[in-house]
Amino acid sequence: MKKSLLLFSICLFFIATTWGQAGSIGIMPYPQSLIIKEGQFVFPTTTHLNYIGNKSILIEKAIARFSKKYKQYSLKNIVVDQRNNPNIQIEWVKEKNTDVKSKEGYTLSIDDHVTIKAFTEIGILNALESLAQLLNAYSQGAVLQKMEIQDWPSFPWRGMMVDVARHFIPLDMMKRNVDAMAAVKYNILHLHLSDDEGFRIESKKYPRLHQQGSKGEYYTQAEMLDLIAYCKDRGIVVYPEFDLPGHSQSWFAGYPDLAAEKKEYHPGLRFTVPGDKPMSLMTLMQLAKSSATPTIDPSKETTYTFLDGLLKEMKGIFGSGGYVHMGLDENNGVAWQKNPAIVKFMQTKGIKTTHGLQTYFANRFSNIIEKNGYQPLAWEEAFDSSVSKNILIQLWRPGFMGTPLTPEEIANQGNKSISSRGFYLDVFMPAYYHYLNDDFTKFNISPNLLGGESAIWGELMDASNFETRVWPRAAVIAERLWSDKNRIEVSSMYERMFKLNRYLSWNGLNQINNSARAISEFLNGYSNPGTEALIKVLAPVKGYKRIMAIMTKPEVLKTSAFGEMADIIPIDAEAKWQFRKQVENYLDNPSEANTALVTNTLLLWKNCATDVNELLLNAPKLISIRKHAENLSNIANLLLAYLPQKNETDKAVLLKQITMAKSTINEVDLAVVEELEALVNGRFKELDRSISLF
Repeated sequence: MKKSLLLFSICLFFIATTWGQAGSIGIMPYPQSLIIKEGQFVFPTTTHLNYIGNKSILIEKAIARFSKKYKQYSLKNIVVDQRNNPNIQIEWVKEKNTDVKSKEGYTLSIDDHVTIKAFTEIGILNALESLAQLLNAYSQGAVLQKMEIQDWPSFPWRGMMVDVARHFIPLDMMKRNVDAMAAVKYNILHLHLSDDEGFRIESKKYPRLHQQGSKGEYYTQAEMLDLIAYCKDRGIVVYPEFDLPGHSQSWFAGYPDLAAEKKEYHPGLRFTVPGDKPMSLMTLMQLAKSSATPTIDPSKETTYTFLDGLLKEMKGIFGSGGYVHMGLDENNGVAWQKNPAIVKFMQTKGIKTTHGLQTYFANRFSNIIEKNGYQPLAWEEAFDSSVSKNILIQLWRPGFMGTPLTPEEIANQGNKSISSRGFYLDVFMPAYYHYLNDDFTKFNISPNLLGGESAIWGELMDASNFETRVWPRAAVIAERLWSDKNRIEVSSMYERMFKLNRYLSWNGLNQINNSARAISEFLNGYSNPGTEALIKVLAPVKGYKRIMAIMTKPEVLKTSAFGEMADIIPIDAEAKWQFRKQVENYLDNPSEANTALVTNTLLLWKNCATDVNELLLNAPKLISIRKHAENLSNIANLLLAYLPQKNETDKAVLLKQITMAKSTINEVDLAVVEELEALVNGRFKELDRSISLF
């Protein structure tokens, strides 16, 4: 049957809100200390908010944002005044020599009124974000559970790296992302502004960088200043990354003299697959190692003059005292080896390897960065015994790429570090994978580890699915960087994450609406219950499998659109975790009520294949997931017959069918196979924490 886009979106949103309404306190990141008290505090029709402390524009703006949210939730009035006995009292307690905890920490007490105290403006901002999450809308007004919160961050560096170079993310979308970052207490936005595919910021000194290196998609200087001010109001610092010496093809489109290899350049992929047939992964990896990929020439003094001029200009935008990321990753050095002048330069300088030449470049570039009032960062490939101790090293490489570099090794040389290892959002791992990030929890013992960053690279996302790809999983990484590492509760995490997902949507983020809109377009506006139910338990294939499949395709087979099912569905299927809770309750107590919940879900899935086949004529793209529909229908049918009697012969048939259903089909997985298997075996397996990236 035909359904409008609006109706379909509302339907998806309504179904998503039916789970997790009660239970753990809906706040993320979870506070360091939260004590629940008896009773609730109900705000009056007119709520009075009183702010005590020195005048602060930052706090006044934060109060205004909170007041807007409050009116949205409660449909009541809020007045900021100096009334005695206010309903909300905010106090900025100024003290000198505050410790690290106090710089962003706060106390939030909800009793007969709400009291917020903090030693800094940022602490007040963080408290208001927590209070906004805690608000619930009831007919009698805003209602809060009484509680006492003492909260502070575990790490001072809680960043998000956004790749806007490969696919440009517009300013309004970046601002929505910043609002979501502030909600979960991220405090750093790392913008990957340049790569082979694009140079994304206006340069008036070197205008051909953005004019010829961006295909018209870049931030003007005025837009970047606007974004930086927007972030500052929310307690977030912005710093740029200019990725060199590789990843630099977009630079050479306008300034080819910077390149090690002299030829014509255009922004685009570093290397392409020739012909009309896909390349094997092994061949692709060999091509990546042996190709003379676009690389800057580190032997010329004019290169460093150019970089100095650019950073002087950027100081007027990003200010001084912050950071500049140099990149220094994934450079194979082949372009240097093929340039006789560079080889001669290496011989003259006594540089024996291309890695040694990269270290030379890193130290020269970092000196320019420091001279211009910044502090330098680099990816972990830059680290060796000769690199400047002033460079902050960013870890990222997973274990399969060799013996992992650790913060301890970096600290032993005198460098500090941050980590993105296990925090890459673009590898489509479920939230629990990031939440249970063993690498990061082991790293916590290093005093020189400042914190970490989530990272979203742009190969498989653009403006159409950016918000869906980042949120809500980015909140889970924010929690790992903020909260007590010893508090690990996966079920509670998911419940709070999905609550937060709706909260972010109510406050302007488009991650839910964009997914629903894209699904409706995928279905040509048609839908029915079985098809909707199937789509709600699908997830993109995990790891690098999808990006490798795309990278191995020749150019003639590639598409720039992200409209397949793997592009548009959330990474974590909320319906999976709803069903998981049903199965857990059933296995713990197969009561009539618990049995009915499982049975009703299976009855809905039983009709998936029939419903999908019914829509195929009008929604032909459904053919890509029809096999998943058949598998889910078959398993549901078999389980409905198996559960009342649990015949051993039927069990063997079921387990075989479930094993078949684990297969990835058109880069999409059925997300509920673990739960279906648990129904048969009578127990859950441990969550898979060693998911293969390939």
